Amino acid sequence: MNKNTLKVGQKVKFDQEKRFNWTVQAVREQYAILTATLAGKGYYTIIDFNHNIRSSGTSWGLGHETRQDCEMSMLALFGEHPNGIEQELSNRHEKPLCIAAVKDIQNSIEMKDLKIKLNSHDEFKQASDALIELGYFWGGCTVPHTAPYLFTYSDGRILADYFDVEDADLSSPNSAFGHFTNHRNTEITLDELLNLAIWSKAPIEAETWERFPNGKCVWHCRKDGRSYSKKAPNINTKRTALWRDPEKQKEADIAKSSIDEQLKELNIVLA
Repeated sequence: MNKNTLKVGQKVKFDQEKRFNWTVQAVREQYAILTATLAGKGYYTIIDFNHNIRSSGTSWGLGHETRQDCEMSMLALFGEHPNGIEQELSNRHEKPLCIAAVKDIQNSIEMKDLKIKLNSHDEFKQASDALIELGYFWGGCTVPHTAPYLFTYSDGRILADYFDVEDADLSSPNSAFGHFTNHRNTEITLDELLNLAIWSKAPIEAETWERFPNGKCVWHCRKDGRSYSKKAPNINTKRTALWRDPEKQKEADIAKSSIDEQLKELNIVLA
């Protein structure tokens, strides 16, 4: 019997997995319920530390799309579900428990009710990856291939809305655009979202973030008078460098704008 030391919000790797695919959504006594999105599809698993196994549940009446769903599933494991639904671990899908690694989401931001409008599939991919980096998870059973509107919620869910048909009345609240415009969530731009994702997990010593031409990203850090670099998440942004300090970022933007203007006047185009 192993002790259950998992905490809600932690990320987990099982077996030979290379990535921290699983997020802990509910924990109680010997049980933990985790969710993951793998190859565009939503999955869940229930750990029983007393028996050193993990499996799916036996009840078809329970969803595991949101943290609240997982909390209700946990109640069912203890016979406390408000609708009388009972839950056990499935013997059919049981497998030995092998946790390869666990990590805390350091410097994570508070989950917020946000909305973001995207103009292309590439922007959708950037936004989706950034939200996952921030600890959000897809609330539906499958991850959409693309979508122009994304909504996040304080329980960590990401939901999508899709394209309006041709000649749709965009002023109508029933249109996707109208729904987005009138939605109560706070609007955020893609640049603002990517900036959050970059700095949410940065080392405390990091001063700047940089993306190299090969797509690899690093944080440039300084501690005790010594400068060094650390690997950062590879996030594709329009910017190739960002400062943590807003004032230094403003100075850098002004300097870049001035250089760009001089190059334009001299009719110089950098490769």
